[in-house]
Amino acid sequence: MTPTFAIAGRLTREYLLPPNGSPRLDAPGGDLLYAAGGLAVWDTSIGLISKISPAYPRQWLYDLKSRGMDTGGIYADEDLENADLRDFIAYTGTNERSRSDMISHFARREMTFPKSLLGYQPPEELPNPLRDTDPLSPESLRVPKEYRDIRHVHLCPFDFTSQSQMVNLFKGGSAQFICLDPDPSYMKPALWRDLRVVLLGVSAFLPSEEEMRALFWGESNDLWEMAQKISVF
Repeated sequence: MTPTFAIAGRLTREYLLPPNGSPRLDAPGGDLLYAAGGLAVWDTSIGLISKISPAYPRQWLYDLKSRGMDTGGIYADEDLENADLRDFIAYTGTNERSRSDMISHFARREMTFPKSLLGYQPPEELPNPLRDTDPLSPESLRVPKEYRDIRHVHLCPFDFTSQSQMVNLFKGGSAQFICLDPDPSYMKPALWRDLRVVLLGVSAFLPSEEEMRALFWGESNDLWEMAQKISVF
């Protein structure tokens, strides 16, 4: 049975030090998982679209299936055998998110630094956000055919080229609703013209306030004005 919704995004092995509560160390994570978890409160008929390495724990995929989600769009790429799916996030004393200084974050919480996190480096920003692709981004060519007519599609943050290809894949149907959460890497004034082309195929655009201000840096400080300019497309 074809899912009602489709969500495309990355899956990670998450190391999360929250502001309160217990840490999550080498646990299922990624934007795809969080978006699907939010939607699953109302409906679990979700087709998940992602790309993983062969080392990604299969039990985590079985757990998603057991909750009623369709994992047919999650592709294990043999070329990513050595890809690093780890993702580290810590919240500081001022409740700000940090992806660096891992050792100090564990020390501040009087926690032992996990051996499984040794050698991890935060991912570097793509040199050319409009042209370069992240090998861990989901690929439009790998989307199952039965997903391509799904009416309600959400794209999580990943590189511009891969998101653009996903928009082109799904925007063919007049009744399709495409929701896009942009990646911070391309929310820059110099890339606004290229972004406008993608927005023509999008029904809802979901940048954060920080991303909006980055996109209109030096042009406007008025969030309403920014929203109005974006909504034209």
